[in-house]
Amino acid sequence: MANRLNRQGRPPPVLTLEGVPGPPPASQGDAGSVDVVDEAYAEYRRLQASGEPVDPDAFCARFPDVKSSLGRMLRAHRFLQATAHLLAPRWPEPGEEFQGFQLVRELGRGSFARVFLAIEPALGGRRVAVKVSRHGAAEARTLGRIDHPNVVPVHSVREDAASGLTAVCMPYLGSATLCAVLDRACARPGPPARARVILEAARGAAPEAVPASGRQSSSRLLRKGAYVDGVVHLAAQLADGLAFVHGQGICHRDLKPSNVLLTPDGRPMLLDFNLAADPQAAAVRLGGTLPYMAPEHLLAISPGPRSAPTTLDARADLFSLGVILYELLTGAHPFGPVPLKLDTEELHGLMQERQHAGLRPLRQVNPAVDRSLARLVESCLAHDPRDRPQSAADLATALRACLSPPRRAWRWAGRHSWAVLTSALVLLTTLATAGLLWSARSPYAVRELNRGLDAYRQGEDGRAVEHFTEALRADPYLTRAVFARGRAYQRLGEANGDNFGLALADYQRADRLAPDGRTRACMGYCLNRLDLPRDAILLYRQAVEAGFAPAAVFNNQGYSHLQLGELAAARRSLDRALALDPALRAAFHNRALMYLQAVSAPGAAGGQGPGAAWADLSKEHERLLKKGSADIDRAIALGPATAKVYYDAARLRTLAITEADSVEQALSYLQRAVEHGHNPEHLANDPAFTRLMEASRFQALIRLQPRSHPPQQARRLLEPLQGTAD
Repeated sequence: MANRLNRQGRPPPVLTLEGVPGPPPASQGDAGSVDVVDEAYAEYRRLQASGEPVDPDAFCARFPDVKSSLGRMLRAHRFLQATAHLLAPRWPEPGEEFQGFQLVRELGRGSFARVFLAIEPALGGRRVAVKVSRHGAAEARTLGRIDHPNVVPVHSVREDAASGLTAVCMPYLGSATLCAVLDRACARPGPPARARVILEAARGAAPEAVPASGRQSSSRLLRKGAYVDGVVHLAAQLADGLAFVHGQGICHRDLKPSNVLLTPDGRPMLLDFNLAADPQAAAVRLGGTLPYMAPEHLLAISPGPRSAPTTLDARADLFSLGVILYELLTGAHPFGPVPLKLDTEELHGLMQERQHAGLRPLRQVNPAVDRSLARLVESCLAHDPRDRPQSAADLATALRACLSPPRRAWRWAGRHSWAVLTSALVLLTTLATAGLLWSARSPYAVRELNRGLDAYRQGEDGRAVEHFTEALRADPYLTRAVFARGRAYQRLGEANGDNFGLALADYQRADRLAPDGRTRACMGYCLNRLDLPRDAILLYRQAVEAGFAPAAVFNNQGYSHLQLGELAAARRSLDRALALDPALRAAFHNRALMYLQAVSAPGAAGGQGPGAAWADLSKEHERLLKKGSADIDRAIALGPATAKVYYDAARLRTLAITEADSVEQALSYLQRAVEHGHNPEHLANDPAFTRLMEASRFQALIRLQPRSHPPQQARRLLEPLQGTAD
């Protein structure tokens, strides 16, 4: 696959273990488990050396207690055999000294890194974890900015000029990862009943070596709670860590069980930011682990050309977390078993095929998971990022709601149905009437809200409005239903503009109930669609002040300033939008039109209006035309190209005509505009094309028959929650 990707002009992806290589921690579990993994691995290598064919999946099935860890080691073995030529010439070994660290034992290895338990003599012989890698400096710079209890911190980074290796020093907090939990939880049929299996897995990896400062008292839920509750407890903390990381503009992009450290007290901590997307990094390496990649991530590393660039954002991390959560709750991968014997390209194709086919409903695999939790996990695994939770913070909130006493009690009742039935029969004789009266209102409103959200996700906006309205009849203060109905009305407004007024009214009501930057950005969008740009600018400014400031908001702010002729303000907003998202096609288009408006406006200093020739323009306008042409070319390259984009490109090129080839370029853009649906009859009436009218090609264009269907609209105004929250 790497070679094919290179031939398409893109860098090859860096694939990591569980999909192929990278630097995970070592086999996890207690000392006995580690011995079993090592012995099994040695047997596998002996069988291979003897020439005997070995099915890796069948081999792993012989060792159910360590199946996850052993499978990961066999994947590493296969990859390391295939890529030996890429490895560093020599890695340090236990017992050696490297960059001031005395290496005690190896904790884990991959193709590009080794992780060691080490002693740092210069600081009193403290025990630390040292990751030796070929790309560690960039990862250390990323981790150095993150201070969160669910992210492994960095003490220091040291580079060895002679070998080109980097030593990243981190606190030693044990060597268990979520792989250890999977090994213990999945060794026997059916999921565990109690959460203490999580602590047993965490404490099995040499807890006596962890410094006292690295130990805390474990959660009562992990000591006494049910297994499902324990998994949700871990997932909520991981979502907290991701929310903090995403808030720094960083996406992990290689989230998997082996990249989640589990401290002896049961605290999950994110590891291995080697492939993280960091806006402060000089370069971002695209890669990851195939079975944990979101569909858009798999598409981004696919061979072959694409019509548009693939957008990867924080929601890809939420998909990966959803895979982990599904595995922990069921012991199975959501899209079916992941064969060890497939090569990278075969596995890539298999994962894409299975994701398109859809996942197996979680409750079919583990009925102990209640429906609400199952829906939440499955929403993380939605094929379309817009159908997933739109931020890690939202996911953390939803997961903690699953740990509320009523929800935990409901799951307990599901596991003890006979005891509950007996008790219920007694209680119902005295409390049935009161219970019905108490539960009639709020649960009905919530049910209608959920039905509306399901309809909205399926694109049935009219039906969604009906359910949201019914929910609000039952509970007029259900803020989420008010906001959701506004979202549905907004989408209906794309076909019938009258609905934007209804959407605006709902957003205003939602903002009164719970002021929020997202709501104000949506209000600004509706005001734009109602042709009220001045009011829209105010709402976008309030959204930014409230902390909601994605690139789309600044694009729309620039669009509004442009409508009002406020070119300097438009430039500032559009520059900021492109600083946040350098591939935002709409912002390039809007900024190109800003330059065009600056040059072609009647009375503009140094300019002569739309028909001015290059020689009549000032040097400043010459510079602006060049910038505008570059921006419109970038908008066309990013796609999708529309008649409006090509038409505006032709106007810019016409203003800049100095040579015959410029005339031909302008005419080529006009022809594409007509091919994409622009009415050729309008060309002769545009003074911008005065200098083209004598050209025979121009005359041929204006004689063409208009296309029967309307042209595709250019999206210069963006839905503000696209790519963020919905």
